[in-house]
Parts: sequence; C-alpha cells; structure tokens
Amino acid sequence: AADARGGAVGGGADGQGAGLSAEATAAAPTLATRLIAVADNERHAPELLPYPAALLGQTMARLSAQLDKIVVAERERREEEARGLREPSVLPFHPEDLYRLECSRIQFLINSILRTRLQKIHRFASRIAMNPDSFADRLTANEIAVATRLHEIEQQALLDGGL
Repeated sequence: AADARGGAVGGGADGQGAGLSAEATAAAPTLATRLIAVADNERHAPELLPYPAALLGQTMARLSAQLDKIVVAERERREEEARGLREPSVLPFHPEDLYRLECSRIQFLINSILRTRLQKIHRFASRIAMNPDSFADRLTANEIAVATRLHEIEQQALLDGGL
C-alpha cells in the first residue's frame, strides 16, 4: 500500500526530508518553516518585500505532489477496506486526513503572504503606478499591472466624484 508520508511539504513524517541526514535536516529549515518566516516578515514589514518566487514555486510544486499522494493513498485504503484486506479504522479520521490538514495549513500560509502583499500593493498603488521601475525588483509584472490598474480606477473614481 502507498504511504502518504513521503515527500511532505515540511519534510517526511520521520523528521527527515528528501533523504537528508538528521543533522542536515536539523540545520536546514523546512519549506514550512521558511514559509512561516516569509509570512511573518511580509506581515510586519512596512514596505513591500521582494516577491519570494523560488520559495512559493517550490512549495506549490511539493504541495501539489503531496496532495496527489494523499488522493492515491485514500483510494488504496478504500479499495483495501472494500476487499477485506484492511479492517476499517475505529478512529473518526484517517492518516490521510492529517496530511490533508497539514497541506491546508501550508495553503493558508501561502494565501496569507499573497493577501498581505495585495493589501500593501493597494496601499502603495499610486507610488507604484507613478514609478514602476523603482519597484521592479520587489514586485512581479502582474503585481505592477494590478497596482497600475488600481491607481487608474482610483483616479477615475475621484474624477467621477468631482474631487
């Protein structure tokens, strides 16, 4: 039977990630730890921080792979229970539910980072729209486009309101 533990976003269930030794794993922060740090930094910094493209891309790839493994493990567990190879659990949850919960926590962190960035982009939209080149190292092209469009909408609302 497949196991949903391998390749967890924060490392394996045994505390080791991707075949690293225990010492290397203890020294290197997990993706989840790095994601928490980025979320905290983004939330508490008054300015826009550089977009963490590498971290978010790596996390999303690992998260997608983990969710695929969870679906396969759930399907195999149900098939084994239906064929009588495994007795149904007496617990109100299955291990896959815990892994799915951890994935939801990681998704929440990613959404928190993006929400915070969007709030800051809204706050600084006029500055970004007036001088997008000065923000090019910290924002993605999509974020600059959003800021520019927000600035245009705000300017049009002010003109329509007679201000």
